[in-house]
Amino acid sequence: MQVNERDWIPDLNPLPVTDRAFLDRYYRQGMYTYLTEPRSLDMMITSRGCPFDCSFCFKVERAYRFRSVDSVMAEFDVLKSRGVRAVHIMDDAFTANKKRCFALADALIGGKYRFRRKVRSRVNVVDEELLRKLKACGVRQIVYGIESGSQRVLDSMNKRTTVELNERAIKLTNKVGIFCTADIMIGMPAETLETLEETRQFLKRNRLILRRSPTFTLFPARKSTRI
Repeated sequence: MQVNERDWIPDLNPLPVTDRAFLDRYYRQGMYTYLTEPRSLDMMITSRGCPFDCSFCFKVERAYRFRSVDSVMAEFDVLKSRGVRAVHIMDDAFTANKKRCFALADALIGGKYRFRRKVRSRVNVVDEELLRKLKACGVRQIVYGIESGSQRVLDSMNKRTTVELNERAIKLTNKVGIFCTADIMIGMPAETLETLEETRQFLKRNRLILRRSPTFTLFPARKSTRI
């Protein structure tokens, strides 16, 4: 497997906002939509890296860097000017820094941005206060990396969460009125028919919709690189 060297950018703020001029006709045609969001849609990234270390993850960058509130708002202004009404924030760890989440949410509320947003989150970094703030700023869907309904499998992948934390996050998200979906990882080395059944029962018990259920795949070992 060929691994190319990559530049590592410690400060994301000097990077320019993506030029989306060539997408205007596709916005007008309604080409970019989503099953749960049938309106003009686009994606953005407000941070890079993840401070956690799940063993299955193919993303090897652990240095968590995030854009300033002003930088993110500048990109929202561009999206707003082009008629985009829904935004998927594709950060690996959007909610990892709670203080920053509140700052972004307050800026979005104060600026009266009418976007419907979707974000990704870990279950161990959310609480009711944060979820209510996210809803107030337009977040309508959260994708959690649930990964498994078996504690043995969660421990084997160094997820640093518990089945109880998974259930707590789902209940809180439902309580505040945000649509909740999940990713599940199938086939970790600790997986058995019994752990698969635990996951099935977990999904059934929590009436959880799966967004994605990838199968664990081994890749050749390589040295860690920066993204």
